[in-house]
Amino acid sequence: MPLTLYQRSDSPYWWIRGTTAAGRIKPRSTKIDIKQKAEANRYKTALEKQAVIQHTEGHTAETFSRAVILYLEQGGSERFLDRIVPLIGHKRCSDIDQNIMDDLQRVLYPDCKPSTIKRQLYTPVTAVLKKAAFRRWCPPPMFEPPKGANKLKEVYRWLTPEEFELALMGCTNQAQRTMLTVFVGTGLRRGNAHSLRHEDIYGEEALIYIGKQGIQRRISLQPRVLTAIRACPYNTGPIIRGTHGEPYEIDSRASRGAMHRIARRAGIDPFGPHDLRHTWATWHYAVHKNLIKLRDDGHWADTKIVERYAHTAPDSLADELKKHGWFVVRNLYVDHDATTQAIDIK
Repeated sequence: MPLTLYQRSDSPYWWIRGTTAAGRIKPRSTKIDIKQKAEANRYKTALEKQAVIQHTEGHTAETFSRAVILYLEQGGSERFLDRIVPLIGHKRCSDIDQNIMDDLQRVLYPDCKPSTIKRQLYTPVTAVLKKAAFRRWCPPPMFEPPKGANKLKEVYRWLTPEEFELALMGCTNQAQRTMLTVFVGTGLRRGNAHSLRHEDIYGEEALIYIGKQGIQRRISLQPRVLTAIRACPYNTGPIIRGTHGEPYEIDSRASRGAMHRIARRAGIDPFGPHDLRHTWATWHYAVHKNLIKLRDDGHWADTKIVERYAHTAPDSLADELKKHGWFVVRNLYVDHDATTQAIDIK
């Protein structure tokens, strides 16, 4: 029986069982939430590919491909590894050094930015080799990422309140207006926004899952966001949907293309889901002037990442937000007609 995904009543995760080229595997948890079926399918596909490599090489070689299997079995992400494994999967973990990483960079990412190379090459390889190092297959990995990989981006796209209203006018249906309002009103990353469902809404709050470990967090929903969600033509399942009502997969980039088309119709510069997260963060700091709160509400790892927003928001932005129906009551912006409500993002 080939590998198959299945659910268990006593677990919130997808489970996997079946036979690979390397033999039958015992039923195991993927550690991937049942709402993220696309991610679970990618895990299954990666496991099948790695089993073929393992079967070809044997079970004793301390190769990078075997380290990848170990990494995936312990809940690691297979993202970007499908390009790397065919090139260095046969190499022993202890042989992977800076020279090999330089070669991979030239082959896979000859024209990419340093930050992209670090994220798509150095980060996954280092994560895999750290697992291998625990087995003493190799020393702890130490690589020198491309110069400039750690430099924060100085310039980023964010929308003014006026631009956002124009963007709403560029939408062709309520599904698109809801999509933009949810993104700009919550600051959620694309994957979190795509996985948000009507069933996750509890009154004026939403339950979301952050990070690989699926940590639960509750966020408050501004009245304007709630109004947009309630205006959806669908009242069950995913909230963020395409033009024809189709849900987006968790890591789909289709919503970015939809936003580019909306911007073109609205006559403004292009923007995507992450630009709306920048917009939310810029508005947030303009209202609160509090980097710690911005870090926590935006689920960033440290304050350094959000320091750039302190130098961006103009002094007049808070007043402009009020004029366009966004007004701070206590901890977030709410509609100026709802000034008696106290909304807390926590």
